[in-house]
Amino acid sequence: MKKTLLTLLIVCAGCSSTNYNYEVHLKYDDGEGTMHLYNGADYADAMSYIKEYEKSHGDMVLIKTEK
Repeated sequence: MKKTLLTLLIVCAGCSSTNYNYEVHLKYDDGEGTMHLYNGADYADAMSYIKEYEKSHGDMVLIKTEK
């Protein structure tokens, strides 16, 4: 029983530690798709990029993907 619980704990811990990439994409004016601009180190980095460049670049979107 202890081995089963330990195995289950290890499997669940591996699933919960998934890392993500945060990509910033520029929206096209016609609303048809996006263009990749920047890979953020983390969520806060990607959001600061959007806030810093939104006035000069236009509408941007944050896309969260698994590593």
